[in-house]
Amino acid sequence: MRIKLVGFGAALFVGTLVQACVVSSGDEAAPQDFAIRLESYCTKTGCDENSETCERWIDDCYSDCKSLSSQYWAECASICMDIECAPCGAFDKNRCVEQGQRYVVDGPVNARVLAACQSAAATLPACGAGPVSCDGVARLYGDQAVPYFECVAQSACEDKGACASPPRTELGTEMCAGLKSVCGETAFCDPATVEQNNAASGYFVSGVTTATRKCFKLPDCASREQCLGDLIKGVTGVLNPGG
Repeated sequence: MRIKLVGFGAALFVGTLVQACVVSSGDEAAPQDFAIRLESYCTKTGCDENSETCERWIDDCYSDCKSLSSQYWAECASICMDIECAPCGAFDKNRCVEQGQRYVVDGPVNARVLAACQSAAATLPACGAGPVSCDGVARLYGDQAVPYFECVAQSACEDKGACASPPRTELGTEMCAGLKSVCGETAFCDPATVEQNNAASGYFVSGVTTATRKCFKLPDCASREQCLGDLIKGVTGVLNPGG
């Protein structure tokens, strides 16, 4: 079971790769430091690598023991049991051997949304739901999202999906108009897509709306589609980090 947070739908992607790492807002109604960006982070340290190597040595040791006769197996196994993995030092703790990428939001945290989201998220593992980045959610969602999270926190697993939808906006209609003026008909103007965006964007802070409208100020179709596609991918990546 997966409970996805309300936001721009994955079906609305224009199919472009993220090339601009930052999509920021630019008017007085939105925080000047609001941005959604793609950052690299360490997924495996030198300590993790050393631990994996040591565990393989122990596994290989037992495998080698299996090839011996029963007369020598116990003695061999006792040698394997005595293998100790060395403690991790400061160098390996700070050594990164594998990196991943994730979307993060720069902007103020809404304390009410954060608390409500955390209460809701605490109930999700029992329902088989994936992780929720409440810190990111609290930077993207405004107070109007609090009743939704309260509903999720208080509802049984089978009822969580029925929790209230966000207030309706016209952002989907604006997205269609902003692209249609330079691109002609696009996937964003599909009636179902327009309706989905209108229905799904009511929880967002003004910074998201401002960043969306900023895309419509770009001069041509390709740049507007790229800007909007990057923003949608970033929002979706923050709200649903598990995919």
